[in-house]
Amino acid sequence: EARNVAFEFGAKNTVDLLRHALTIGAQDAGGRGKLAAAVCERVTVTGVPVGPAHPQTAQALADGSISTRAAGTIVATVDRIDDFVADEAGPLFEANLIDFARDHDPETLGKYANGMKARLDQDGAYRDLERAQRRRELTLRSRPDGSGTLSGELTCEAAEYVETLVDTLAKP
Repeated sequence: EARNVAFEFGAKNTVDLLRHALTIGAQDAGGRGKLAAAVCERVTVTGVPVGPAHPQTAQALADGSISTRAAGTIVATVDRIDDFVADEAGPLFEANLIDFARDHDPETLGKYANGMKARLDQDGAYRDLERAQRRRELTLRSRPDGSGTLSGELTCEAAEYVETLVDTLAKP
């Protein structure tokens, strides 16, 4: 980014350069760019060098004790926790995820990280629940022959009611 390599090779940005050079998708290229920004040393606008945003993850990645996928999961999870919680427990949370990543595969780490995030940032989990409550919907699309498709997002209670109704109607 600092050397403007993407522009020199005729790409509009680094994500576009990575997509074409490595033949990967835009999401994967963007994730690699974000990971590099999080674990590499940075330079401020005034030119002062600053350490990486996630120094523990950067060190574990440099040592080869965790994979790049695990590092990406750790950085993304730590960045998603609330700032108030991150100031208090962020480094300990990151160290815990790094220790877990050393012994487990990236998929298991992802599940563990989401569980740890929910335990650490309990209000964040409730904010996600409130957002899901606001987005709930139920859509019935009728076809000309009278049949139709039903789709939507339901609360737990509404899902139980629909399941009970459909279950009783399906019995002979």
